[in-house]
Amino acid sequence: IGYSLKSVFQVTLRVGYVKFGEKSISSDILGKVSQEGFEWTQNFSQVPILLGGYWTPEIDPSCLGGGNCLSGRLFHPYVGLNFGVFFQDFTFKQTYTFGGFSETFEESQTETKFGIVPSIGSYYDISDKIRLNVGLEWSYIFHEAEEGGSNINYLSLNFGGAYNFR
Repeated sequence: IGYSLKSVFQVTLRVGYVKFGEKSISSDILGKVSQEGFEWTQNFSQVPILLGGYWTPEIDPSCLGGGNCLSGRLFHPYVGLNFGVFFQDFTFKQTYTFGGFSETFEESQTETKFGIVPSIGSYYDISDKIRLNVGLEWSYIFHEAEEGGSNINYLSLNFGGAYNFR
């Protein structure tokens, strides 16, 4: 959800869902005859709730080769900064098999973290009511890392659309 304060500045409230791929490892330690081995699966997802702002100078890079580059006719490049909370969920499951018997251990951990998300990108006007968006974001989530560890961060490429209700 966004609201334009001026033609070049927009305030937004974003809610999302990010699911990182499931990771699984399985192994038969001594082969299928002995029936010994393990299986391990983990999942990580998060729901960010972010408040932010985007500055969109009325510069149109499609004017290369002539024309008024300040018209903002088709392309609307932007820079933005969001901040807020990330509700994170981490689950893992381990199954050990030994001599035909198996034991399973499962754990789920939910945490709330604070983070910032700077971004760059561009809107492209399809019509006066509909815009497409392509952007690059760097999410930086603060947490207490173990010694030698670091904060969580990742880069994402986003595609989307917007509708103008005015």
